[in-house]
Amino acid sequence: MDLHANAIEVFKTMCSSEIFPNSFTFSSALKAGGNLVSIKQGRCIHACGIKYGVMDEFTNSSLLDKYAQCGVLEDSRKLFDEIGSEEIVSLNTMITAYAQHGQGREALDIYIYYDARAKFGAKPCYFRVSFVCLQSLRTRAGFLDRGKLFIDSMPFEADASIWTIFLAACKLHGNFELAQLARKKLDGILCEDNSTLVLVSKMFSKEGKWDDAEKERNKISSDGMRKEPGLSWVQIAEAFA
Repeated sequence: MDLHANAIEVFKTMCSSEIFPNSFTFSSALKAGGNLVSIKQGRCIHACGIKYGVMDEFTNSSLLDKYAQCGVLEDSRKLFDEIGSEEIVSLNTMITAYAQHGQGREALDIYIYYDARAKFGAKPCYFRVSFVCLQSLRTRAGFLDRGKLFIDSMPFEADASIWTIFLAACKLHGNFELAQLARKKLDGILCEDNSTLVLVSKMFSKEGKWDDAEKERNKISSDGMRKEPGLSWVQIAEAFA
């Protein structure tokens, strides 16, 4: 249900009624504001967070993501610099934001400067998130061979998320040979899901391998799966479309 605007209204009512919000409240409000892609609302929520002193690691990360979704990376970076280098969640959010907006140099500069492994003493699960972010960055830029070497040199086994990113990049840049490698790796890691099957089908179609593409599509139909449709909000004046 698309009740993001309602969530924001409830948040406003809480604040005006002197019902003090906590970090969970702020994170939820920022997520709702992010779905509405309203920078004005994001800044208002940010101001409330400062007022109530609720700016912990996960609230900061939600706010960074909010600004990035609205396309104001300058605000994201300003907040990131204010937070400091101790928060690994915020570091990963900032790297991802730069990668999604095609600013690869900035993303790599952050990673290199803060040197996550040395500075944070982070747990392996945190390293995994950083590696996924960097793999996405490399492959989006078309450095597929480097991306493959990057996977091979990681200090842990590549999981489905990393190979799916690599497969999508191979399709995007037309490297069918490496795409087939990624496909085989995914076969050995997880049960096929609809998004992977759709991706593989499109890859075969792009190469003119129509029989193989049809086989992948048939798997989707026979298993009753379908690709989930996307939903986007665009703010026009004071309304959303």
